[in-house]
Amino acid sequence: MHKDRLGPVAQHLLASYDDTGSYSRQFSDEHGSPPSLMAKVHHMRSVIQARFVNDSNYELGSRYLDYGRVEFADLETGDRYLLKSSRAVAIETATARQQASLFPITNLIRPSDIKVVVYQFQRHGLNLSLAPAGTRGRSEKVYVADAPVLIGTWAYQPADDDTAEQTKPFDQDARDTFGDLGDLGHDEEAGGRE
Repeated sequence: MHKDRLGPVAQHLLASYDDTGSYSRQFSDEHGSPPSLMAKVHHMRSVIQARFVNDSNYELGSRYLDYGRVEFADLETGDRYLLKSSRAVAIETATARQQASLFPITNLIRPSDIKVVVYQFQRHGLNLSLAPAGTRGRSEKVYVADAPVLIGTWAYQPADDDTAEQTKPFDQDARDTFGDLGDLGHDEEAGGRE
């Protein structure tokens, strides 16, 4: 997949992340403490789902909807995708390796028509990678079947003219969304399941 095809997906993720930062700050202001990690992750997923529902280029899949997963189809290409955080992929990969050494049959992966979009929020922006997917045994759970390939990085804000950026005064009161939220890549720890 070319970076341009994932651009709108990246924009939905970035907008959802920013919205989650606003939600987190509002919650902290109203209640005197930040929301739980689970609340932030589920808020972000809900916003992403809503954005795909309202985007005529995509169709939100319903198969994993109740579990907070985000599956969507690109209506132009017909390709289906499932969003997963880089942390969830790392945890699943480590778990699969451990299980494979104990129970070799559980490591047999059947190919799936879904592709996995692996996201990682970092201080410099959002990394998106793409990986083939598969299922194991009779399970419907979608696993990453091979190493994700980095497609691109998207900055949190569009880059302005470099000279304008250098002359713009630093806003010391500006909120740092990444500083407030971090990676939010806790799919499994946040109570999600497939």
